[in-house]
Amino acid sequence: MTQNISRQPSAGPSATALLRLGQGLWPAKVLLSALELELFHVLAREGPLSAEALRTQLNLHPRGARDFFDTLVALNVLERENDRYALTPIAAACFVDAAPANVGEWLRQVGDYSFRSWPQLTTALRTGQPQIAAAGGDFFVQLYENPEQLRRYALSMTAITREATGMLVQRFPWQRYRTVIDVGTGQNGMPTVPLAQAYPHLSGGSFDQPVCAAVYAEYAAAQGGRGQLRFIAGDPRRDPLPSADVLLVGQLMHWLTQEEKQDLIARAYAALPAEGALIIVDTLIDDDRRTAAIALQISLAALLQSSGACFTGAECCAWLRQAGFRETHVTPLAGSFAMVVGLK
Repeated sequence: MTQNISRQPSAGPSATALLRLGQGLWPAKVLLSALELELFHVLAREGPLSAEALRTQLNLHPRGARDFFDTLVALNVLERENDRYALTPIAAACFVDAAPANVGEWLRQVGDYSFRSWPQLTTALRTGQPQIAAAGGDFFVQLYENPEQLRRYALSMTAITREATGMLVQRFPWQRYRTVIDVGTGQNGMPTVPLAQAYPHLSGGSFDQPVCAAVYAEYAAAQGGRGQLRFIAGDPRRDPLPSADVLLVGQLMHWLTQEEKQDLIARAYAALPAEGALIIVDTLIDDDRRTAAIALQISLAALLQSSGACFTGAECCAWLRQAGFRETHVTPLAGSFAMVVGLK
């Protein structure tokens, strides 16, 4: 006798991961609202607070406040014990002004702009044009027109690039060189300051528009700079670059068109002495264009905000060789950062 056995349909691919991907806006906005409300600064100042005390400090309506706080607990940026909320160690390290790894200001500024520009992604994909007007203007033009906003952004970039800069200090033979200039103070985390700390024989400084001079001097002084660093005023996108044994270009190239990228490399080559080096630090797309999700998304941000795009290490090495550099190589740094080196 045969027996009919009903079979359960085989489980197909789960949609859970895709649903989480599609809902990625939600946790991002929760975090950005916490930064906007200065929630992390309040808890750093006041210590653990009850839900009602924290709600009162932030001037929030009772409806939604507890869900908001507990969402931050679920996202591991707050902890709750005995119904009192406090910062997790990672939040204390990254979202409080005095913390050396404070990335909160960067997230707040870039997040605010992103929430105005990214809704226009479909339009940008169809037209190939930046969506600057829809976002309320050019982010970097606005930034450089506001000295205090620029100051906070530039200092936050030192936190964003802190680990990568630490690797940069270790993974290049600085003892062979005497002078170094970083190009683009406001965007690159001011790496010449920790370089001069690690290698006292190095001198040089930073090259950018005059409005960046004050923040560079402030950061160098705060880090105990010994006077071997100076600020040089100019426009990294147009002007001849200052001469040094090593020129550092960080986080600038992906905002430029390909022609502007190659022009910057050519100006660097002209400014370097024989045996000099150009180091380009950026978030690189992997050569196969399959895995570097952060760099690819930054490239879409560049589509929205500029005429630029991110690039692969192989593409950058080709531009360097075309400019005349005799040797090129790519070295990974921390996180999504890598450096492309051209030796003259």
